[in-house]
Amino acid sequence: MEINLDRDRVAQLHLLLIDEQDRGRRAAMHLELASLALRDGNLEQSARHFREALLLDDKLERARTGLKELGERSTLHTSEGRRGLMRSIVDRLKRRSG
Repeated sequence: MEINLDRDRVAQLHLLLIDEQDRGRRAAMHLELASLALRDGNLEQSARHFREALLLDDKLERARTGLKELGERSTLHTSEGRRGLMRSIVDRLKRRSG
């Protein structure tokens, strides 16, 4: 039963992210998505949402701590880190389209 509730909440959060303009609320949604993914054992998805939250609000210690606990380092403060994140997004989009 809890799994279905989590899936429903994940779907709801993704829909809310489409229209939400406030960076703080978007960051909070990504933090919740990261927590749900972590609870589900999806570490890669969890790390992605922690990184997204940090891109929206670089002061979020909860996201930074989450990444650290997953064994990832936060390089968002450097241009190299931002470029690497953008490259992974572009690569992911390319894989989906072709």
